[in-house]
Amino acid sequence: VTAIPVTTADALKYESQYVKLSNLHPAPTAVGKTYGDESFNKDVPFYDANYAEVIIRMSSYASFKDDVIPAMEGDICGVVSQWNGDLQLLPQYASDFDWKTDFDVNPTTVTISQIEGVGYYKVENAWIAGFTGNGPIITDSNNAFIGVLVYSNKDYKTIGQKLTIVGPVNIHQGGLQFSE
Repeated sequence: VTAIPVTTADALKYESQYVKLSNLHPAPTAVGKTYGDESFNKDVPFYDANYAEVIIRMSSYASFKDDVIPAMEGDICGVVSQWNGDLQLLPQYASDFDWKTDFDVNPTTVTISQIEGVGYYKVENAWIAGFTGNGPIITDSNNAFIGVLVYSNKDYKTIGQKLTIVGPVNIHQGGLQFSE
């Protein structure tokens, strides 16, 4: 079976088919960890060049579940799936990963006003200014604001709570937001 080359944006049109997504890299928090676990399936976040998230769903039975996720970018093949609206890719073999280049897992440290597009960022000395149904709105000393997309506010409880946030920023509902 030859994988169908598709873009992240079009992948769900190929649900249940074997596809190849190009230029994916792991979330920096996943680098150095294993693909899977002994007792349960594992979801590993990966991103494309535009920081659209692709969940790599690993079976606890995968022969390569104990392999370490490298700080690399490349092509990943697998069956397209969807869970709660999230794009998932289910690779089956170690050969479904074709690593091509090193990937820098270090975020760019910025103020919120310096975030002008998708990327992987770190904002220090920020605080919670308010909440939406999708998560907190954070601000910094430059009076710029950005949303943080989370599906619960369990880690963000109080207006004024100080924080450092590190993660991918992508476009959600027409604006830039830190993703979960």
